[in-house]
Amino acid sequence: MTREKDSTTLGEGGKTARDIQCEKLDPNLPCNCREAVCRAYREMVARGASHVDAHQVAARVYRHHHPNQPAAQVNRLVTRLVEPAPLH
Repeated sequence: MTREKDSTTLGEGGKTARDIQCEKLDPNLPCNCREAVCRAYREMVARGASHVDAHQVAARVYRHHHPNQPAAQVNRLVTRLVEPAPLH
């Protein structure tokens, strides 16, 4: 399976359009990693893994799709993707 790369850089930091889409977490913007990250987290927890271990696996999936992202940013974005939204 061939992975298509979006190499268009935008602004400082060399971010691609796909990176910015994930940062916004806008469901209307297509990013193939979002569902993969959430599925990895969900399935790890369903199989009895701790939330910390599931988060680490989800972060690894995210880094596969976005290898140039800094670790701190990856952890923040993965947390926003997998944590339930606040009710208020």
